Amino acid sequence: MFGFWSYLTDDLHEKTLWVPALHTAFVQGADRARLHAALSALRAFRNRVAHHESVFDNRPEDHRRYIVWIARQLSPELHAHISHNSRLPGLLAARPRHPVIETGDVVPGCRVSGGGGPGGGT
Repeated sequence: MFGFWSYLTDDLHEKTLWVPALHTAFVQGADRARLHAALSALRAFRNRVAHHESVFDNRPEDHRRYIVWIARQLSPELHAHISHNSRLPGLLAARPRHPVIETGDVVPGCRVSGGGGPGGGT
């Protein structure tokens, strides 16, 4: 699913699909480029899950936020439903933490450079 939607929201289809029709599937003023970035990040994340790769070292909270943000772009009602009914925030908060992955500190107080989620954020 994410591959289909990320393909449709690609720059290649802005004039042929997005402007004439596809933008109407989203809330007024939805940003095609941000949608594409979020959908592409989710596609890559889904592929990691499908290939049984580790996902907890890849900031799963960022990906949950992408899902919630995309839901908001589709429908305020869908966003409210997911926000109200999702158990994922509690599950993520309760998971064991790895100090290097979570904080970037190899040695306490010594930050590793890099990080930041893909796309335009939430």
